[in-house]
Amino acid sequence: MATLEQVQHRSREMRYYSAVLAKLKDPIREILEEYSGVDPERVEQHLFEVRERAWQIFPYPCIGQWRFTDLNLSLHPSYPEVLERLNQGQTFLDLGCCMGQDIRKLIFDGVPPTKKINAADLRQEYIDLGFDLFRDREKLEPAINFFVTDIFNPSSDFDQLNGKIDVIWAGSFFHLFDWDEQVEVGKRVVRTLRPQMGSLLLGRQSGTLRPGRYPHATTSGFVFRHDPETFARLWKEIGKATGTEWTVDAHLALREDDTDPRRRLIFAVKRV
Repeated sequence: MATLEQVQHRSREMRYYSAVLAKLKDPIREILEEYSGVDPERVEQHLFEVRERAWQIFPYPCIGQWRFTDLNLSLHPSYPEVLERLNQGQTFLDLGCCMGQDIRKLIFDGVPPTKKINAADLRQEYIDLGFDLFRDREKLEPAINFFVTDIFNPSSDFDQLNGKIDVIWAGSFFHLFDWDEQVEVGKRVVRTLRPQMGSLLLGRQSGTLRPGRYPHATTSGFVFRHDPETFARLWKEIGKATGTEWTVDAHLALREDDTDPRRRLIFAVKRV
């Protein structure tokens, strides 16, 4: 856990700040070269420059550990279904979009950039930085509905989506909160999704073999980390609170160091 002083000063001494970019994965390189037009010899330097600016906005672990380059939505088992549904004209929301990297992957993979594609973040600075990272402000800003909102104090932009979204991607989002807050987030997700069978929430986040409350990485509060069983129990509580029913498909990803209880929780929550 980082100290408050380290967070305030954007310290590079935090354990989740990696000064080195390991081998860059092909998908993000392809997007930056072919979609964004970054010189192949400058791709890594371009990423370093943008990452340092992102770190100064707020030192999230996903920034410090370069996880924004992983394009996690495309690694989700349900990604082919997402592509099919969006290409049929269904609506999509990236909740906690950061720099909108998963949105760019969708577009690179053939999804039309229209107002049916929505992306929300707490900080406008990350949305703006995404335009710099992918060099597409003139093309994408007018085409897609990017907006700023606080999940606990929703903006009018968010309220206008109530009951209109078919698929929500919440990568690295629920795990930012404690149990009761996650219930409130889930209730908001239910309100945003279309009230019909098949409405879908996807995500990946920090999970654990030892579910429970843990100190927040960047604040003085706590978060609740799940295993598949507690995540299913969370959604049973959300369903009861909203009068809805959901199937939960969740698993913990394997890890080379099996002595470490931390895992990635991959999930798909579908309305029935």
